[in-house]
Amino acid sequence: MFDLDGTLPDTTDGVLESAVHGADNINRLTKADIVERCIRELDVDRKGGVLVGDTEHDTVGADNACVDFIGVTFGLGFKTESDVGRYPNIGCIGSLKQIVELIV
Repeated sequence: MFDLDGTLPDTTDGVLESAVHGADNINRLTKADIVERCIRELDVDRKGGVLVGDTEHDTVGADNACVDFIGVTFGLGFKTESDVGRYPNIGCIGSLKQIVELIV
């Protein structure tokens, strides 16, 4: 995991695994497609998966992929916890370091 200032030390004793994928060059992949790629890459059960994002599109992608959603307020989309609260979520964070506290 990385934050914007550098690396975030692994304080989770190996509990977290991560895969990072984004849109393809011709914009055919949905958010759910991208989540599916991560699940396959990590060879994990989706019930333990979570999509971290900052937009309504991210919440829809998490729902379509049947994974939990954590909203962030430091991206280009959501600015407040109440913005995130309009959508199904398991939490809202204001920095990447908070994710460890939320899901571990």
